[in-house]
Amino acid sequence: MAFGRLEVLLFCTASRTNSHSLRQVISNGLSLVTSSAHFVIRVLQKKAEASEYHKLLMSRLKEQRERRSESLAKKRAVRMASQASAQETTTGKQPAT
Repeated sequence: MAFGRLEVLLFCTASRTNSHSLRQVISNGLSLVTSSAHFVIRVLQKKAEASEYHKLLMSRLKEQRERRSESLAKKRAVRMASQASAQETTTGKQPAT
């Protein structure tokens, strides 16, 4: 059976103390474990929040790229249409479609 650091610390400390001090050591050890657990939970929550925020940023950037691409495609279509009509008026030929 493997013992954790806290168990070894409590055992070593308990072997040198009286029963009142032993209760205090155990209480302090449990407080330490509880505060460590709360810290771990807070860290995990912050990581989850950061991950969600990262996903939100990535989706917004993707939407922005899509909008920009659509805008450029529209401008390109308008430019091509105007060039085709300009070519038609100068040469008198119909553009090949």
